[in-house]
Amino acid sequence: FANSSHQLMVAAIRGDGIGKPTPVRGAPPNIVGIDVASDGRLVLLRSEASDQVPLSLIEHWTGLLKQK
Repeated sequence: FANSSHQLMVAAIRGDGIGKPTPVRGAPPNIVGIDVASDGRLVLLRSEASDQVPLSLIEHWTGLLKQK
């Protein structure tokens, strides 16, 4: 989960309650969206950073290599 400061946190869930939340080391700052795969092995994060770089999708890139 993301706390009120938009930092990614983790906490153990047990039968007797929830453990102490701790920050996830290496997670990007300013988390605004989280999605977890059903098996729990993949976490997708969306953050708002001031140094964002646009994402470019290049389709059929192997054809571009053949042109040279």
